[in-house]
Amino acid sequence: MPVRAPQVSRGRLRNARRRGDPSRRGSDRIRAVLALAQRMGVEMPITQAVHAVLLGGKPPLVAITELMNRPP
Repeated sequence: MPVRAPQVSRGRLRNARRRGDPSRRGSDRIRAVLALAQRMGVEMPITQAVHAVLLGGKPPLVAITELMNRPP
């Protein structure tokens, strides 16, 4: 039987942002890093996957599978 990763709650992340929780700073940094990477033309697939899971609602197992199936 496959192991299921816990789902990240968007509501919990939103509440953390309001409280000034460290996870808020992390989500702000992910956005900033991705914006800089885009401006510089740098591909950052792991950072994009973390962003998709934490802020986009993508299931973690889907993100991992996509990363593992990327061409070398």
